Amino acid sequence: QNYPFETGSLTADTWTKIVKTIPGNSNITFDNDTDVGAYVYIIPFQGTDYTGSISLNAWGNFASATRHPDMASTWYTTNDATFEITGVQLEVGSQATSFEHRTFGDELLLCQRYYRAVIGGTYTCFPIIGRKSGSNTIVADIMIFPPMRVHGADLNGTLVSFGSFRRLSDNAAANSTGTNTVKILNTAGSGYNYGSTVRFTYPSDTGSTNQQFAHINTSQRLHFQLQAEL
Repeated sequence: QNYPFETGSLTADTWTKIVKTIPGNSNITFDNDTDVGAYVYIIPFQGTDYTGSISLNAWGNFASATRHPDMASTWYTTNDATFEITGVQLEVGSQATSFEHRTFGDELLLCQRYYRAVIGGTYTCFPIIGRKSGSNTIVADIMIFPPMRVHGADLNGTLVSFGSFRRLSDNAAANSTGTNTVKILNTAGSGYNYGSTVRFTYPSDTGSTNQQFAHINTSQRLHFQLQAEL
């Protein structure tokens, strides 16, 4: 589907606020996958390429060769012509609101709800304490902020490298015997804050019941990623 529209009259050397309301369309479906859901083109001038007889301000079937009406060349062909845009905002609703100004810190916190990467340097020691948790498995939890958007099975956690655990009592090494994992804990009945507790699971051949362990990052970097995309 295609919805072409114009800005209306613009005046040279004058900033003009443009508000456009686009009605919904029952013929549109947005799939929950990695394919493109929608394109938004801002086209100052395209001559007669991809143009033809088409209605403005109305939904219609998309046709690659006819995307919008022909454009007059009087503006674009003027020497040193410029076209400047700032403050673009897309929102859902029947009433346009004021432009939402966010600080860099605000944007960073919002982004971190969807993706997080922690990459330590070689020989860096992170203060992560783990414990023996049955079946020769060591677990260790850390808190992160802000919380991720989802948790548990809905979140994709990738543990690139982890280093090793050593027992606090005698510094004995805990060798990994399986696949080390990282994930955000499920919260139902566990008392954890939603989407904020990261758990490392470390299958090991060393340890005893309820033995405490300290994580010592020796020759590898602690490197993990958490992804909670829509």
